[in-house]
Amino acid sequence: MFSTRCHLLILTSLLVSAPLVAQGVVQPEVEQRLFEMLREQNAITQPQYHELLELSRSAAERADFSLQVAGATEALIARLQESGPSLAYKPGKGFAFTTPDKKASMTVGGRVQARLTSTWPEKGTENIDINASRVRLWLKGNAFSPDWKYEIQLELAGTRVKGDVDPAGTFASNSRFAYAKEAWICWEPSKAVNAYWGIFPAPYSRQLYISDSKQQFVNRWIGNDEFAPDDQTGMWVGGEFGGEKEDLFRYDVSVVNGTGLHVPVGNSTLMYTGRLAFNPFGGVDDSECDLGGREDFGMQLGINAWTKEDDALGAADSCVGADVSVVWNGLYATAEYHDKTHAAGGPDTKGWFVQAGFFVVPGELEIGVRHARIDFGGTMPSDASVTETLGVLGWFIDGHRFKTQLDCGVITTENLLGVQEDEWRLRIQTQLIF
Repeated sequence: MFSTRCHLLILTSLLVSAPLVAQGVVQPEVEQRLFEMLREQNAITQPQYHELLELSRSAAERADFSLQVAGATEALIARLQESGPSLAYKPGKGFAFTTPDKKASMTVGGRVQARLTSTWPEKGTENIDINASRVRLWLKGNAFSPDWKYEIQLELAGTRVKGDVDPAGTFASNSRFAYAKEAWICWEPSKAVNAYWGIFPAPYSRQLYISDSKQQFVNRWIGNDEFAPDDQTGMWVGGEFGGEKEDLFRYDVSVVNGTGLHVPVGNSTLMYTGRLAFNPFGGVDDSECDLGGREDFGMQLGINAWTKEDDALGAADSCVGADVSVVWNGLYATAEYHDKTHAAGGPDTKGWFVQAGFFVVPGELEIGVRHARIDFGGTMPSDASVTETLGVLGWFIDGHRFKTQLDCGVITTENLLGVQEDEWRLRIQTQLIF
């Protein structure tokens, strides 16, 4: 019986004390003393005593090794989590990947504008068109350092490409296909210096400067394509400076091809554009609609110009313009004037518009009006002028990120004989940015 109890005691000591020694719960000296007590009671012989000590040390080493492996594994996982890029979703921007040191990032997102357009011409039949007016996918972020930024924006809706395309090329200027809407690299060492190189909307008027995703109406005014240089390939330098927040002035100048997107040209046909904006009461967001209900009065005054040499005529097409915008307590109003001179001579083409909107339900429901006019001065073969008068109702479910807008009004054309013709137009558009 005594021998049996001794063996049970020895076995219990081995099973319990060895792991506890490895974990630091039982000190090795305590275990060794236990074996010595067994030896002194003649429960074990001297050789058995040394054998038990060796077995105990081996068990403790194995347990300690397992703990070391587990600790090293946890430390490795922690280091991988710290060094790997983080993933986050930013509403209205997309999924953002960012390295811990902030030296590299990429945001993947997009937007869709689904539109219904119905027109009732004074002469002719009603026409209804349902389409995806814009389907954009973008990749943007920074590389190597926060100062070097990039953006690639693809237009997947098949919008017509503007510009004269070489007849010897593989596609015509009215072909519909997906293309790079924007693709640029930007060096931004400070708020006052932003240097772009690539494809971008050439800086000119405020409404052109503002993204078509942040417009107060379904689309820009009728004269935008006539006066604004639109998307171009070239170089652009801009920035903000002055005032406590360095937003008193905004300047932008660019040197671009001047023929639209993806059309290579010679150096002699370059276009030069520029804009200078003044914010006397602090910066004004590059967005139409006062979604946030700005409490302090905001105003922006801008002047714009562009010129493009025509080699064949030995003269230049050019345009100058000015704009003013105000924002205050749910009200956003803007007006622009443009005067375009033709290299071929003849009367200038002039255009202007005034528009304003107000949130009757702050941040959610906006109503607005626009009146615009283009005077071609006899340069058009049939029309002397075009006038646009519209009203708009905007429902902002989640700001510009998710909204539905309805605008309706009349487009009046007048020919060289003074004969007018009206066309009523209704547009409904839903936008989702993801």
